[in-house]
Amino acid sequence: MNALDVRRLQERTTYPAVSLLLPVDGDSLARVRLRLRHLAANAIDRLRKELDPVEVGVLADRLAATVEGVELTEGQKAVAVYVGDRTALVALPVRVRERVVVDDTFATRDLVRALQRSPRYRVAVLGPKRTRLYEGTGLGLTEVDDHAFALAPTSAGGPASVRVATRGRVSREVHRDRGGRTGIDKFIRSFDDALDPNLRGDPLPLVLVGTEPRLGAVASRSRHRQLIVGTMRGAHDFPDRDALSRLVWPTIDTMLRRQTADAVDELERSGGGPRYASGVSEVWMLANQGRGDLLLVEEGFEYAARVDPVTGEAVFADDRDAPGIVDDLVDEVIEAVLAKRGRCHIVPDGHLAEHDRIAMKLRY
Repeated sequence: MNALDVRRLQERTTYPAVSLLLPVDGDSLARVRLRLRHLAANAIDRLRKELDPVEVGVLADRLAATVEGVELTEGQKAVAVYVGDRTALVALPVRVRERVVVDDTFATRDLVRALQRSPRYRVAVLGPKRTRLYEGTGLGLTEVDDHAFALAPTSAGGPASVRVATRGRVSREVHRDRGGRTGIDKFIRSFDDALDPNLRGDPLPLVLVGTEPRLGAVASRSRHRQLIVGTMRGAHDFPDRDALSRLVWPTIDTMLRRQTADAVDELERSGGGPRYASGVSEVWMLANQGRGDLLLVEEGFEYAARVDPVTGEAVFADDRDAPGIVDDLVDEVIEAVLAKRGRCHIVPDGHLAEHDRIAMKLRY
């Protein structure tokens, strides 16, 4: 699931939207499905107090069918089931708190957190004979087959040619002079041209792996160099995907830590001023006004609330299962900020102790 998929789920605002969140905990598939059936039964019991029996029956059938479609994948730590005016089933690479959420929006906080903890990125391996492109999600890498690069071996003292194949056809052949400068320039241009179709609408961070001089040249002179988050030097021609993943992950992990530090830094620079808010009630009101530029929230912070239908004021509720209660107002805040094109960063617990566990930099 990518950011666009998450946004589409967040756009749904029809009651009831049922979310089942379940950590896998190493259970068998049969055990996971059994636990999900118990969560689904809990949701249906709650809805019987509010909805027409026929409507509840239809929803129960859809929940049952979705749960039976659950499968487990390698590296999966949790599963999310969404049933409402649309249905989705998501395998999550992060652990979640087991819970049932019945609201007018889906509980997508864990999806946002998964995107941040298991970021998407690209890896280009500038091998001595071939350049390969991979797309990564977390520790998983998949080779991009429709945009392959091939570099013919250099003969002793002779020219080499760069062939760029795009969607199965060779688009150009470039010769390199003995000094190498013209060849490097043309290689970079060909490399950029082949990357272009992948980047349109999806400009992910890029890690380069290879040897000099092409590694340094691409990193410093590519027109896509603003996407490059790290370079790895070494003669890595065709490493297997697991080895490549282990090689580049420290670079991605460093990027994630830097993003967290930068986000906290940006928030604290606005702290105490007119463009800063903290505490879930204040942040909730301002987020719904479209004033949220950057939201930071601790990953373990939840807040069940009753929202006044007239004033919009949110008051803490002891019983999150009671009718009319928003199971987790923090989820609603995240969705409100993202829906209005704000940014959201979920940080480890303790990072926002001085900000009441949730804070927001305001647009105005």
